[in-house]
Amino acid sequence: MTDLTILLEDTPGALADLGEALGRAGVSIEGGGVFAHAGVGVGHFLFHDGSAARRALTMAGIPVAAENEVIVHRLKQTEPGQLGQVARCLAKADVNIIVMYSDHDRQLILVVDDAVRGQQVLEAIRRGTSTTEALPDIACVAAAIGEPARGRMLSALMEGRALTATELALEAGVAPSTASTHLAKLQQTRLIALLANGRHRYFRIATPEVAQLLERLMVVAASVVRPGPKSDALRQVRICYDHLAGALAVHFFDRLRESKFLTGEEDSLQLTVAGQQWLHDFGIDIEQLQRRHRPLVRFCLDWSERRGHLAGAVGAAVFERLVELRLTKREAMGRGVRLSKQGERFLTQLTFV
Repeated sequence: MTDLTILLEDTPGALADLGEALGRAGVSIEGGGVFAHAGVGVGHFLFHDGSAARRALTMAGIPVAAENEVIVHRLKQTEPGQLGQVARCLAKADVNIIVMYSDHDRQLILVVDDAVRGQQVLEAIRRGTSTTEALPDIACVAAAIGEPARGRMLSALMEGRALTATELALEAGVAPSTASTHLAKLQQTRLIALLANGRHRYFRIATPEVAQLLERLMVVAASVVRPGPKSDALRQVRICYDHLAGALAVHFFDRLRESKFLTGEEDSLQLTVAGQQWLHDFGIDIEQLQRRHRPLVRFCLDWSERRGHLAGAVGAAVFERLVELRLTKREAMGRGVRLSKQGERFLTQLTFV
């Protein structure tokens, strides 16, 4: 269900116009209310189909200011004090209530500033554990990723590019207003970060650790079907956030280990002295990479190959260097890259002369 914030004139007949517009469109109100302040009427109404309600109101010239996700809690009519319990638990979890009302089915409807966290609080209350300790952060992150539209947005950002809200709305197949709500949730859970460039706003994956998490989730999600992308070209080589992935990238990682440029296992991968010299010869400034707050080398499980490829600061620097030398080029859209013959030889043989 969806709550709509609707602006009405503080005049006789304004509420009637709203009800008639919804009636003509066959849209029912499930709950809500309206109040007037400083000459402006503000309504909050609950709908099963928020998009249909929004279209009907817009066609009637009634402005919809916002489309809000709600959290719902069924009240026990024989138990006093439930509102105080819910409000106190939300406050302890640092969740602010913006709007509250009930629907026709005696359910408490809440619009809050963090719906993901708020939903976890209500679930804890229903379990009989209302402390914030009962709400692990992993549940909030999982809920944020698990919504299909947000999942599509995150997949699009795994290309490594920063995208606008409009571009992400198109990727997710949702309206711009709905996209804004989803992006706010992804920011709240620190999965994405906002980049401001003058009047333009872009979104990107927040950290390499988030990118690694998403790549591993893709492996798990693909376990019931052929893993990885359908395109043979993408299975061969592609972008994984800011480094190379695919069969050639896995082969490159294997050759680095065979050549003793890398040592250690998945969770203890290290760049050897010989590896540092090889990267220096390739034109990569290791000292500059060491000053970054990021692991030099990191094992990243490949989505399609189910084996490791190179990530971390070195993985990103190798890709940047290949682009600089024009040995590879990103496709205009998507995660695809084009490798020259010399670039392919570099990945398979570690030669760059």
